[in-house]
Amino acid sequence: MDALAGQPDRFLEHSLIYAVHRIAAAPALQAALQNPSPRVQKAALLLLDQPPRPRGALSPEQVIPRVTASDADLRQTALRILQSHPEWVKQASTLMERWLAQPELTTEQQTGLRDLLLAFQNDATVQRLTGAAIASDKTSVAVRLFLLETVAQCAVTNLPPWWVEALAQAIESPATRQRAVQTVALLQVPLLDGRLTRLAEDSNEPVGLRVEALRAIVARKPSSRTLRMNC
Repeated sequence: MDALAGQPDRFLEHSLIYAVHRIAAAPALQAALQNPSPRVQKAALLLLDQPPRPRGALSPEQVIPRVTASDADLRQTALRILQSHPEWVKQASTLMERWLAQPELTTEQQTGLRDLLLAFQNDATVQRLTGAAIASDKTSVAVRLFLLETVAQCAVTNLPPWWVEALAQAIESPATRQRAVQTVALLQVPLLDGRLTRLAEDSNEPVGLRVEALRAIVARKPSSRTLRMNC
């Protein structure tokens, strides 16, 4: 495993990992997770998560912290493994909840939170947690804006009711209104067309925001082109 700690090229790295796969036992791979080299940790994660290592040789507590690793390869490897273990959603949710309570997130925490939300976007627990955080005044504005931006990247087929309600509340809040309208425009949420229509017709709102609201519905409702945009 120590040979991986250097800077081998990709071909040599794959060869070394294959060799370790054939000879290393689970305890040796567990020990390798403590190696300071991200490449060694990455290899240990990959090999602990596949036969002939027994199921359970790798725990969520060993994977989830590495979702925020500064090394991109290690971070992406941890995320891929996490995505293949939907049964670990409880542990992932606990970490997400801890981050959501913070007033600001570091770059690594933002990356980790975004990746966890995208990885478990179809899980009801994560959906409820995210919706509640967006809707809550206890969540900092910075985190709410970040969540709205991240939710806009999701590909959930049927938007969960917790997100629809959270988006409705975010539209009502001046601090998050602009980002909420942009998110609704990307996700296409027909249930919020009424709110967007009222916003587009409100001459007290900034013109740019009213145009954003109009754009959010005009593609699906051509008749909305006749909405009043009087200043």
